[in-house]
Amino acid sequence: MTPKLEVKDVKVKSIGAGLKEVTATVENKQMMPTHSGTNLKYKIDPPDYIFLDGGQVIAGMIVLDRDRNLAQEQKKDPQKLEVQNIDGYSHVDLKWIVKGGSKFTSGLKVSREEGFAQSE
Repeated sequence: MTPKLEVKDVKVKSIGAGLKEVTATVENKQMMPTHSGTNLKYKIDPPDYIFLDGGQVIAGMIVLDRDRNLAQEQKKDPQKLEVQNIDGYSHVDLKWIVKGGSKFTSGLKVSREEGFAQSE
């Protein structure tokens, strides 16, 4: 059994000054996490990468609490967010601030699989 990941709910919202907020959710629909406990402890495989194409990415964040608008910004390479693990039957919410672009594609690269979702 392997994780079954799906990129979904890619949404675009204009926030003024030519900037857009792009949000996406990566959901694991299986019980198996993307990395086992041993894998995480010894860093056997690289983390999960979720990326955004379609504009100049100014900032990239992993959303910690959507209701309170709390997010952890990734300063290095914000276009390609690093997620250490996606647990079974769970999801990760992501947010990017983008300049320009009108058609966005969010994708993921995991040690076991790849997937893509698009928003226009």
